[in-house]
Amino acid sequence: MTKESELLDIYPYRAHRNDRVLIVSNLRLTLLEQQSIAKSSALQTFLRELDAWRELDMLVFAGNLFDLSSTKENDLELIIKDNIELFNRLRDQSTVHGTVLLFLPGTLDSQFGQRSDLQILLNGYVPITISSTLHLSLGQGGQSKEVVVTSDLVPSETKDGKAQFENTTLLRQLTKRIGTEYRLLGGAEELENPSDISAFVVSRLIYQRGVRYLPLVVAPIILALALKIPFVLTLPLLSHLRAHHAIINNQLVTVGANTVIDALIVSGLYLIFARRMFRSLERATTAVLLHKTESTHEDTAALVDLGYLGAIESNGLSPSLLNVSEKLFIASPGAVTSTLRRFHMRFGLPDTFLEVPVCSWIELTAGSDVYVKLFRTPVESYLKWYWKVLLKPTREVLTATEVLASFPHGKDYPRVGSETLKESFRARRVAYTSLMIIGFLELLSAFTPPLRARIHILLELFPSIITGYANSITVILGVTTLALANGVRRGSRRAWLLTLASVLAGVASNLIKGGDIEESLLLVLADVYLLANRRAFQAAPNQEPGRVVRAFTLLAIVALAGTLAIEGFYLVAKRHLIPLRTAILATLERMIGIPSIHLDPDLSRIVTPALAIAGVTTLGVIAYIVFNPIVSTIAHDIFDSSSKNDPFRVVRQYGTGTLDYFALRDDKTHFISKSTLIAYAIFGSTCVISPDPVGPKGVREIVLEEFIKEMKGEGLSVAVLGASEEWIETYHKLGLHPYYIGDEAVVKVGRMSLEGKTNKSLRQAVNRMKKYGYSVDVVKAADLGEQERNAVARVLSESRKGRVERGFSMTLGRIFDDRDQDLLMSICRSKDGDVVGFCQWVPTNLESGYSLDLMRREIGDHPNGMMDLLIVETLSQLAETQVQYLSLNFAALRATLAGERGDGISQKVERWALGKLSDSMQIESLWRFNSKFNPTWTARYLVYDNLEDLPHVAFAVARAESLWDIPIFGRLLTH
Repeated sequence: MTKESELLDIYPYRAHRNDRVLIVSNLRLTLLEQQSIAKSSALQTFLRELDAWRELDMLVFAGNLFDLSSTKENDLELIIKDNIELFNRLRDQSTVHGTVLLFLPGTLDSQFGQRSDLQILLNGYVPITISSTLHLSLGQGGQSKEVVVTSDLVPSETKDGKAQFENTTLLRQLTKRIGTEYRLLGGAEELENPSDISAFVVSRLIYQRGVRYLPLVVAPIILALALKIPFVLTLPLLSHLRAHHAIINNQLVTVGANTVIDALIVSGLYLIFARRMFRSLERATTAVLLHKTESTHEDTAALVDLGYLGAIESNGLSPSLLNVSEKLFIASPGAVTSTLRRFHMRFGLPDTFLEVPVCSWIELTAGSDVYVKLFRTPVESYLKWYWKVLLKPTREVLTATEVLASFPHGKDYPRVGSETLKESFRARRVAYTSLMIIGFLELLSAFTPPLRARIHILLELFPSIITGYANSITVILGVTTLALANGVRRGSRRAWLLTLASVLAGVASNLIKGGDIEESLLLVLADVYLLANRRAFQAAPNQEPGRVVRAFTLLAIVALAGTLAIEGFYLVAKRHLIPLRTAILATLERMIGIPSIHLDPDLSRIVTPALAIAGVTTLGVIAYIVFNPIVSTIAHDIFDSSSKNDPFRVVRQYGTGTLDYFALRDDKTHFISKSTLIAYAIFGSTCVISPDPVGPKGVREIVLEEFIKEMKGEGLSVAVLGASEEWIETYHKLGLHPYYIGDEAVVKVGRMSLEGKTNKSLRQAVNRMKKYGYSVDVVKAADLGEQERNAVARVLSESRKGRVERGFSMTLGRIFDDRDQDLLMSICRSKDGDVVGFCQWVPTNLESGYSLDLMRREIGDHPNGMMDLLIVETLSQLAETQVQYLSLNFAALRATLAGERGDGISQKVERWALGKLSDSMQIESLWRFNSKFNPTWTARYLVYDNLEDLPHVAFAVARAESLWDIPIFGRLLTH
């Protein structure tokens, strides 16, 4: 038995070859009377799986084996007896099969770490060791690798691990306290995803507290019915009841139908109110209740430094396994219990939370390599029939035990690219395409004469002026639909609501103007689709000051021009003015296609169509400006080097790509979560990310998905500039599309040679520069003195073309900043010792390589070959250091120019166009320059949302790269 003094802080276990270790957590055993059907079902499933683990070497309960948070002191023995089948199986597992049993107390059973009587009582039923942490050694001798296993109570051995566990524990304690103090919110601590706490609170308020007040809503309907029936019965005199029997029946039917309509209207209003309240309160409570819980994904590199292969923590009910790198994994076994899961409801109802059973675990196998697998098995759920009707079906249906993720070189879990995210984007695209087609068809219908038979019927019902008005309204609605379509594509809630109204109005106008049943049916189907996919349109409208004023100023200018034109005609041709009010009204009505106010025929023949075209065009521009969620450009960061979210710290710790240091440009905004940095800037309605996210592998993909979801929620399209091939699969999963834009030249240090015929021109250029006395020094930029810094700055200002440093994706844009302590500078000096050129290099991959940032030379009479000398000498001087490679210039569309992307018609056209552009933009010459150093070519891509986003993306990239600063081309972009 374990005594209090023998409680281990760390339990060491060395696994031998072919040993199997299973880790489970969060069984949360309680008294049988407190166990729900779902929890009992999860435990029974776990017992069935336990039968298959006879050859198990070690079984670890990593936290919360019991739930003692609300039990009495003597309840532990009762809990064990209520779950005696489990403990009998565990005893047999230990005594018969030799399985080592280990129990790591968690937040719900932390008493085991402090009370020896509980330890003795538990050991009386099952021989189990109690410890705070498990250090699991896997492998043999010097090849041994260690995995640390903890519960949600004990911090791991990372720099900020303790704070991370405290955050998670505090959130669980907060939700537990909420459930204890407010019975309405009981079970909040069992949320599968703690970040859903705000939605959980609102859902309970609506479905439990709101239902309580439902009779107050129904009572007026019942009262109205009770008042209507006697009134109807007294309409005919009682003496004539039989004679008026049919009338009474008809009146009763009318009253009944009227009451049903009343009930539907009230129910619809209640539903709309409930949904609006759900959305509003969820946003409000999120700010109050939602704590940003960071797991031990933070500072994972510290685990590698300590010699760990991985960390397994049980600080949540959801399973996870992430391959941070080839040397490290982070995992959580999940739970064997019941959780509250969020479900989407049909019929427009707000989301609800239902208790569902879950069962997952982690298995480690020791051998020549260490294999880690995350398993989950299906558990029978007991949802009542009405829930099956009300709930939307989930795509993730588990039919057998499956491996969710594995290490090494396996898939991660949770995985990026959720179907919900993709469906939201898909719904916006379909709606956009449909609205563009419908808007065009409405315009076409308005300019097409109606069928004779249909217009004959309509003229019997409406005056001809009404059908004329309806035709003009159809034109306006068609233009409005086209203008709103782009806002709908961005997910704008306001544009979505106005589109619904516009399409419904279009149904009426099409029927009245010419009995166009076909067009009306299409409009109805479009409205139904928009309503069915309402969740995809949640982006808030842009709050740019003065935006609406500027939009309607355009309308006022057009109206003023039309009014002046009318008054001017009468003044010149008729020698008199018409009343100003008449001129204004005539202008405004003709701008919407209604010429009811009489004007001179000669004037009307010219002004009426002109004002109609101007009015419709103006209306479309106004709708685009007001309802398209365009956002301002760049926000600047203020770096705080003392914060754990300092971008420099993240890049230094996790930056492995050749472009990662360029994420630290001053004109980029930084989104940092779970030690992952996403550098971006917003141009118009496009968010441009560059470079790829920087952070621990496995975690950074999840953070990217969160970021894209947030940007989409704001109505922005997303583009990635300079994406690497490593990320292409992830972008595909997130619904993005890559387009090849060129190659980065990477040269291995120590392999550069000037010998041979192929290197003749390079050798001659270098020798020529040395012959004239030019030399190169490679130094730390931070070590340069004041005089040398001034000389470098002079060369930089002389040679720069334009007002700013271009190169959003591959240029740092600054020199001699105190924050940049690891930059290298290659300085070229003349025979007199003057600085005549330089290259600045930024560190990559933990300083095992450098990327070219700036390459400048003095404007003066110098021999050709200065840049050749700078690069060759840098490679030569770095050969004796630990630096492995240098990344040089970016060669735009190199593979296309070289014919490596095929020889089809499109490739030939691209090569021809690039050849023409190379004359002015030096595309081919830059490729030829890089080729002299025998580099390895690394493909780079532009990643974009959808094909229709490409024009926006192209302008956003042009602005990001400061192409407006290039003569002629820049003026085309800005004007």
